[in-house]
Amino acid sequence: YVGYEEGGQLTEKVRRRPYSVVLFDEIEKAHSIVKNSLLNLLNTGKFSNTYCPGKGTENKTDRYEFKGCIFVCTSNFLSEFLLECFSHGEPEEQIRQEFSRQCRVSDSPNNFAPEFLGRVTIIPFRPIPRGEPYRQLLKGKLKVFLSQLKKEFSVKEVNVENELAVLEALENKLYEDGTNIRRVAQYFDQIKQQIYAKKASLGDLRTKKITLIVHPQQGLCLNVAVFLSELNCYVEDFCRIVLP
Repeated sequence: YVGYEEGGQLTEKVRRRPYSVVLFDEIEKAHSIVKNSLLNLLNTGKFSNTYCPGKGTENKTDRYEFKGCIFVCTSNFLSEFLLECFSHGEPEEQIRQEFSRQCRVSDSPNNFAPEFLGRVTIIPFRPIPRGEPYRQLLKGKLKVFLSQLKKEFSVKEVNVENELAVLEALENKLYEDGTNIRRVAQYFDQIKQQIYAKKASLGDLRTKKITLIVHPQQGLCLNVAVFLSELNCYVEDFCRIVLP
């Protein structure tokens, strides 16, 4: 078949860069074949692929070395159980042991085999608590989002008014249990959709300033101000977008 001599996406990248960090995100959702292949990699540090180049030819085997790689696997398996353990203040080592025990007795198809657990170091991640830790996370993501906003919509200026109030409003709106960080990105995507919906009435954003504010009655809003060159200043409240 076409491309039979080409290596796989993972094996070829590791062949070129033998000292790499290999990430398997949400490994519990992987097919059992993938999990077994990963276990073999952890045991031997090698991976081989045997195939037949064509009719009447001998089989060919490609071998790849993974001994210089660090494997990182993330998982949401038994996440509710882990949250309960953290809420009770159980020590991390006890949580590791209890997690392994739960895996042994679970009949879930997403479960991990004992031999796999014996080859890895389990690091349970604590939920991000409310307050300063969560706001620092929001602050970093907000900075990236505003930079993307300025570039994507070619806005003259993008900033935040009263950053602390904005972070508190975002925390009250988005915080759940300290684990669903994707909700922050989803909310920022909603803000972009709000701007796209208003783009026709906003006109050319290259002459405007967008400010993220907390309005006393309307909550989180985007204030759009237009720059008047003859006055060399912005005219505030050209448009206000109330955020969901």
